[in-house]
Amino acid sequence: MMELTRSLGELKRRGIRPRRSIVVCSWDGEEYALTGSTEWGEQFADDLKKKLVAYLNVDESVAGAATPRVPKG
Repeated sequence: MMELTRSLGELKRRGIRPRRSIVVCSWDGEEYALTGSTEWGEQFADDLKKKLVAYLNVDESVAGAATPRVPKG
């Protein structure tokens, strides 16, 4: 998630802007009954129903082996 936001910031510094707004969120209390995302979704439900194009959940994007694979040769 941090790399995603860093990359978006770098694009902005280069003058590259998305055609649509991007909202980046980090949920507190997410693992306990999904309270973070549920509360936010309920609060903004009307706007999300009208305007949402995509929802990317990257909370598990770092799961797995921590050792990078380096190609040989």
